Amino acid sequence: MSIALTVAEIRHERRVRLFFSLALGGGAFTSTSFYSLSNINGGGTTPDVVAAYPIVGATACVELQLDGELTPGNAYTFSAVGVPGVDSSTTPDPSTAVATFGQKIAPVVTTSGSELDTLLYGEDLLFDGSEFSEDPSGDLAGISGPPNLRLALLRRGLSDGLPWDGNYGVGTRDYIDGTPGAMPSLRAQAEAQMRLDDRVAAVKATVSVGSDDTGDSDTGYLTIDATPIGTDTALASIQVPVKLF
Repeated sequence: MSIALTVAEIRHERRVRLFFSLALGGGAFTSTSFYSLSNINGGGTTPDVVAAYPIVGATACVELQLDGELTPGNAYTFSAVGVPGVDSSTTPDPSTAVATFGQKIAPVVTTSGSELDTLLYGEDLLFDGSEFSEDPSGDLAGISGPPNLRLALLRRGLSDGLPWDGNYGVGTRDYIDGTPGAMPSLRAQAEAQMRLDDRVAAVKATVSVGSDDTGDSDTGYLTIDATPIGTDTALASIQVPVKLF
């Protein structure tokens, strides 16, 4: 069985992990010439790979260090050609995987809203996707009420599991290289995940399929409309992109 590139996972602005179908040979970490990336959107940065590291306990994975930061909201194609596996096979040309670096959440300080909203929907520090945000006074910014619930549901929609809870999140990665016919099960999975949050009274998920901005691949769009407990007003729709091909 020949080695193949399976998944690219962006861990940080300057760190990316590539996963393969077999354990990697030692040569996979001695040169960066195997690895490259390109910006699909065309309007962001395209850093170079400057180092490749093994991951303890993950023999089929390499972590790449970049010489610059990826652009939030942009999709990237990662290439790994000629990477040796432990069985002496190498990845073919082409060998690519696509990943999107999530758009940062704009810092918003929630100061309005009733004590009841805070009691029902909680209060938390505001995390913008890479770090905790500050308010105008320089203190840590907070978010509460329905906006806090919406961000919690957005994180659940984007998640493919946690190290301590593999069942958390909708798990859209399972639908990569899927087909439009698989979308109904994704809709049901999304609704079930949202209902696990006891602040949600009702939820409806819909799926649409269409071309992304490049016109080169099909993308499914999962739209989640959730109504919190204690109100008949739904939260602003949550949208999660799903790469199909």
